[in-house]
Amino acid sequence: MTLIQLYTQQADGFDRKDALAIAAEVGRRTVQTVQQWERDFIAHGRIKKPNTGRFKRRFLLELDEGVFKLAKGWVLENCGILSGQANKTAEDFRKWVNSTIMPMLEEQEKDGINAFHGLRVKLVEVKENEPPKRQISLSTATEWLKKMGCEYHDGKKGLYFDGHDDKKTLEYRHDEFLPALFDTRDYMEVWIPMGKDEAIVWGVDVETVEETERLPDGGVWVCVDDLESALADLPEDLQARVQSKKTYPDGRRAMLLYQDESIFRANDDQRRAWYRDGQHVPVKKSQGQGIMVSGTIIHNVGFFSASRAQIQDAERNRRKRCAASAAAKRRGENVKVEKFRPIDMLHEDEHGQYWSYHLFEYGKNKEGYWTGLRMLDHMSDVLDMFTVLYPEHKPVGLFDWSSCHDCMEVGAPSVKRMNLGVGGVRNGEELAPMDPVTILEDTPNLPAGTVQHLVFRRGDDPPFHSPHLKPAQYVGKLKGMRQILWERGLLVKGMSKTGGSGEKQDLSKSMEHVLGEQKDFKEVDSSLVLLMQRHGGACLMLPKYHCECNPIELVWGRAKDWTRKNCKYSLECLRKNVPLSFRPEKDRQAVSVVQGYCKKAYTHALMYRETRVQGPEGKKTYKKYKSHRRPTPKEWMP
Repeated sequence: MTLIQLYTQQADGFDRKDALAIAAEVGRRTVQTVQQWERDFIAHGRIKKPNTGRFKRRFLLELDEGVFKLAKGWVLENCGILSGQANKTAEDFRKWVNSTIMPMLEEQEKDGINAFHGLRVKLVEVKENEPPKRQISLSTATEWLKKMGCEYHDGKKGLYFDGHDDKKTLEYRHDEFLPALFDTRDYMEVWIPMGKDEAIVWGVDVETVEETERLPDGGVWVCVDDLESALADLPEDLQARVQSKKTYPDGRRAMLLYQDESIFRANDDQRRAWYRDGQHVPVKKSQGQGIMVSGTIIHNVGFFSASRAQIQDAERNRRKRCAASAAAKRRGENVKVEKFRPIDMLHEDEHGQYWSYHLFEYGKNKEGYWTGLRMLDHMSDVLDMFTVLYPEHKPVGLFDWSSCHDCMEVGAPSVKRMNLGVGGVRNGEELAPMDPVTILEDTPNLPAGTVQHLVFRRGDDPPFHSPHLKPAQYVGKLKGMRQILWERGLLVKGMSKTGGSGEKQDLSKSMEHVLGEQKDFKEVDSSLVLLMQRHGGACLMLPKYHCECNPIELVWGRAKDWTRKNCKYSLECLRKNVPLSFRPEKDRQAVSVVQGYCKKAYTHALMYRETRVQGPEGKKTYKKYKSHRRPTPKEWMP
């Protein structure tokens, strides 16, 4: 048709140049292409087919598995900002491919395999009197890097894959965290029992459902987080059927509590806008003063609040718990006495409601800095409020590994804070006393279940290695590793603190190692775990760098977006806006919005459990799992 148009225009009197331009426009081709078609038609009576696409190109990852692993290993090791050396470039990758991969492919050719078929390589003379070597060009190296999912840019915020896919992190994720998380979900009210026919209507393949998801009558359990609609958007009669699969022996069900901290700053405003030509705006030199927020949301609920009367009930419960711990201590039980503290680390709004977050103005001349003790006090207030609001539920807290979350309680046993002998001084201060321990495994002298005091008490004999000491010289001080091991019958001749050094080190002769491997020293729970246990709950620690499994991270992002839109560059405005950004409004933290965030975190966890994906491949797999959510059938639509 393009050539017909060309000859028609010439027959109508247009000169050749104009006729070619018109024909090219009609055929959506260049003038040069139309001229080439005309030459082919005159010479051969037909238009020659283009060579484009005749030869299938291959790239690095389409080769054998060994090459694939090598290339992935190079990318994981060399991509990103490198410390103490220049960052790797496409040229470095090209040199690596030419020196490592190409010789491997040449070896395959010796076995009769056409390893270079479809690869964009060229022959290059490297040295005189030597046959030319096959190499790739810089443009090919760049193309291969892009096909492996790499980009060259300033750096993006997102998942930290280097630590995210660390071997120990992955082992913890698959062996401990995910089994505990999905076991907890069986006790959560996120399940809908459906008959077989109803489940089919919802798009559930009943035949492939696992036995744990089946009901005795042939129906199945359907998780609300597997549905496309948020729980709040489902029909009311369906919401009324939501329940848990199981209950704990005391009849309670589980509720997941997601905790985290975030910082809001006064000069943190909107990032992008349309500007007129030549328009400039003043840029703040710093992000300004800030407010740190420590908050807790409930799965599929969000931030929660209580009235003053309910807070008073929580304080009465706390007084009873403190009195019970003091009574247990008087009975000789190895417990830590809890001291009463008023509930004062929950945000109170203008309506007198107390919310599950705390605002903290950090700084040297303000409230100081956030510490593990402050975090524990805030979390204790949240849990006491939770117990009043949800007495029939067990709180299961999900926390990340920030420095405030893994701190140990004052008095927790630790060989790192203990000398060989009695007492001692560190950094100019006397070593702090440690709480008694309950021995968890039999020792030669003390059986399991025995309570051993780590501090000399009034009436105790002097240390066996210093019998000449007077009571004033050892009572009230740490016993030290040597005395504790001797009391357990674990002290052997020739023992020292480290058991020697270098190749001659013998850990069986190391007091620090032997005592540190005792279960009551090695398996010491963090303050956070003990706090959850005291409140009748449990603690789940996220795998490191797995913020995508914590929906409160998305809550922070939405809240910051709202505060940026309402930023007036003052701390006073920030004090007002931060609590407003947590309101359950449609443009902020509406229940359906929070449920969507919880659904997203659940999908990430489900994907990790089912596929064990690593690195950037997880993003692609997440989209696949997200697409499997079941839409609401027409007959269920309101």
